[in-house]
Amino acid sequence: MNLSEIVFVDSLGGKTPACVNRKTGLMYIDRKWWNELPLEHRFFILLHEWAHAELNTSNEFEADNLAFKTYVKFGYSITEAIHALTRVLSYTTNEHSDRTLKLIETAKEYDKGNINSWHRQFYKY
Repeated sequence: MNLSEIVFVDSLGGKTPACVNRKTGLMYIDRKWWNELPLEHRFFILLHEWAHAELNTSNEFEADNLAFKTYVKFGYSITEAIHALTRVLSYTTNEHSDRTLKLIETAKEYDKGNINSWHRQFYKY
């Protein structure tokens, strides 16, 4: 399902800055959260919700992974991807900690791969 519309609402209950209805493609954004987030974090959150719709999944890890891959393809900082997540999660569940740790591992692997490819451009072995 593709996104059909983005709708700003006064509140989503204070626990999340955004959510998506995978059946309709409607994404809802909480104005209170939105106004307090830096642009880079907003973009990651949009990508995360888009990933839920694109993959038709409720799995947060899958959405985080696709959002991260897309985010860095646009040239955004891997550190800011992690900050986007840590800024909005409440850490009241183990899943929040697990998501953060998984994203950190994904970022490390991405960074390692890119450093190696950059390094190979300039040094012959």
